Amino acid sequence: MSYINHQVDPHRRVAALATTFAVHGALGLAVIAGLKVAGVIEEEDKNPGSIFIEVPEDIPDPTPTIEPEVPIDTYTPPAAPIPKFDFKTPPVIDIEPADLSKTPLELPPRPGPSLTPTPTPSFAAVGPRPVGGSGWISTDDYPGMSIRRNEEGTANYVLQVGSDGRVKDCNIIVSTGHQRLDDATCKLLARRGKFTPATDTNGANVASTFSGQVTWRLPD
Repeated sequence: MSYINHQVDPHRRVAALATTFAVHGALGLAVIAGLKVAGVIEEEDKNPGSIFIEVPEDIPDPTPTIEPEVPIDTYTPPAAPIPKFDFKTPPVIDIEPADLSKTPLELPPRPGPSLTPTPTPSFAAVGPRPVGGSGWISTDDYPGMSIRRNEEGTANYVLQVGSDGRVKDCNIIVSTGHQRLDDATCKLLARRGKFTPATDTNGANVASTFSGQVTWRLPD
């Protein structure tokens, strides 16, 4: 048996391997390019963290949501009934004027309750009475200056007597002609005069007046 020993050049082997890799690489690039064109393989995203989703171009528009119509409350409250008025002209009524010449109708008196009158005691009105008489002034009361000047005269006076019997006031209605004697008369009567009070018809004490006179005469 004979053997043929072929020696292979190393440079040729390297060239053959390079050619083989080049052919396979070209085929791989062609396949990848075709897939990209068909849309099967997307290009590599520069941001590796992003997620890409293929969106079809013919996506239909979303169906709008139709909200149910809310019924509007159109309730109208009932109005109060309007009263009907009759605006017709009222009838004219002829009224006969009253005859004032006629005697008015007299009605009988109505009987009232019978009252029994209560008897009231009756008293006679009594004026004031001097207590101890009216001699309240004497010659011992003669003013010294009137004695030296020989002054004499009669004084008529009116006393205002209270319901307690005391003299409240004194007035000279007829003068003695000497002011000194008139002043002495009222001064002494107001200090010394005392009375039993006057009474009215019911027996009650009342204020009153008392009249009198005083004569001033020098002793002989």
